[in-house]
Amino acid sequence: MWQVNCANTKPGWTYFKDGFDLCGDLGEQFQAVPRRFNMSKRRNAIYVLVIFGILILGGSLVSHFIPSHELTRVFPATIKRDCAPWDGAAFTVSIPYNSGSTIYISIWQSPDMKLPRIFTFPDEIGGNGSASYLIRFSYSTQLSGKVFFQSVFPDKTVKGWFDLVTEADQPLRGKFAAEWDDTQAYCG
Repeated sequence: MWQVNCANTKPGWTYFKDGFDLCGDLGEQFQAVPRRFNMSKRRNAIYVLVIFGILILGGSLVSHFIPSHELTRVFPATIKRDCAPWDGAAFTVSIPYNSGSTIYISIWQSPDMKLPRIFTFPDEIGGNGSASYLIRFSYSTQLSGKVFFQSVFPDKTVKGWFDLVTEADQPLRGKFAAEWDDTQAYCG
């Protein structure tokens, strides 16, 4: 594309020649000057690529922390106040998983979480809590994986999901909706 400067044009206006005489029928002379590539277009293109890259990276991180959506089954559960090993506030979610087997998720903090939170088991310092699987009332096994809580407030239904694995590599996945058990916990 060529930038064309005509003799009788308005100052600051640019006319372009694409095989046509844009200076009009007056037979005026024009000077064709190669147009420089606009640097702001290059900068904008780089910004778009960087933003697109950030979106892709963000999406992959979110998909890493949220398990696949095969978690369609919602298990009814019970949540109750409990005591942490050091006699601090805690709560435990009991999820009947299949006939006679139950998942127990104990979180060793006060049942007052306003924001969504993911807990990983086992955690590095042992302060999150524990997750175990009681199999048909006979024996228990520790679980590893992630548990997500949308929010936790006393006397409100607690919703979330779990993506856990037994010591024998059996996956346990699903969503839960837990109702509060009014049993009081006396710690200390």
